[in-house]
Amino acid sequence: MTILADKRFSTDRDDVNLNSVTPGFFQTMGIKIIEGRNFDERDQRAPGESGWRSAIVNEAFVKRYLGGRSPLAVRIGEGSGPDAKPNIEISRCHV
Repeated sequence: MTILADKRFSTDRDDVNLNSVTPGFFQTMGIKIIEGRNFDERDQRAPGESGWRSAIVNEAFVKRYLGGRSPLAVRIGEGSGPDAKPNIEISRCHV
């Protein structure tokens, strides 16, 4: 994974688990969003459709990769190579 915060860095030696969920998932599971926004219709894309994507990360991610700073405005991207595009916007949840 590539993370673009104050600087760009990669997590190529760490396993990062990604799960796809739909709007309503966090409410159903009783998980409160503590900063940022929840998923909604803006996050639904047809297969192959381009555009910004959204991610919700947990406190462990925030502590490990961001030193506890707010993840809002941080971008992440799949892959760790130089062509990895950090095109995913982060919101944050508490689990």
